[in-house]
Amino acid sequence: MADRPPPTLTRLDSQARTPWLMVVAAAVFAVLAIVKPWTALPGYGERPAVVPRPAPPSLEPRPDAGAISARDVARHCPAPASWRVFSHQSWGDRAVRSWRLTTVEHAADGPTDSSIPVSDLGLSTIDLLGYCAPWDGTDRPPALTSVAVWRLEERRLEAGQPDRVVAVPFAIRHVLPVVPSSLAALFAPAVDTSGDPGPRATTAWPAGRYVFHLAGDEFDRWWGVDVGRPRAAAALHAPLSGAPVP
Repeated sequence: MADRPPPTLTRLDSQARTPWLMVVAAAVFAVLAIVKPWTALPGYGERPAVVPRPAPPSLEPRPDAGAISARDVARHCPAPASWRVFSHQSWGDRAVRSWRLTTVEHAADGPTDSSIPVSDLGLSTIDLLGYCAPWDGTDRPPALTSVAVWRLEERRLEAGQPDRVVAVPFAIRHVLPVVPSSLAALFAPAVDTSGDPGPRATTAWPAGRYVFHLAGDEFDRWWGVDVGRPRAAAALHAPLSGAPVP
């Protein structure tokens, strides 16, 4: 068997191979374009999707001071049609709120005027004392008012003369509602808070008769309250006469 000649190896140059590869790639691309056209790709030809921005947090308008005050007043004095003596009282270990119907005087000469009506709150401990005013009608107080309180006391102003009822200014401190309103108010006796545990420290109203005066522009209302009086002093329940103590 005759010997075959050894195979001849021919080296292909890379430059000769490149055009051939490009022809093959173009043919494959054309086949794919026919079988699955590009227009079938998701989203092609459609408007670009818009990702919505997250909605801002819901910001409800904050009520103004007037709206807050109206809600707070309604919580303490739910739209009374007439005047009330309003109080926070303690009966033993029970705390109660009390609304007592009262009338008011429009034209008193001062805190000792005998025409001022008086409401008796009995023997309970009065922690807070004030009023509820009508919301409608001519008795509705104006927005800007001031409240003054006197404590009526029996004093002998002159030797050899009988005791007289005098009106002593009584310092008070507003407690409720949180936003002060002329339609309702609760007061505590003003005390020296230097030794108290905090600014809201209160003390009960001492026993006695108190006269309130709510005043505004062409507006005057007077009423009296008896607090914790075990027995009525004849001089204080008789027609009042005397001079206020400065």
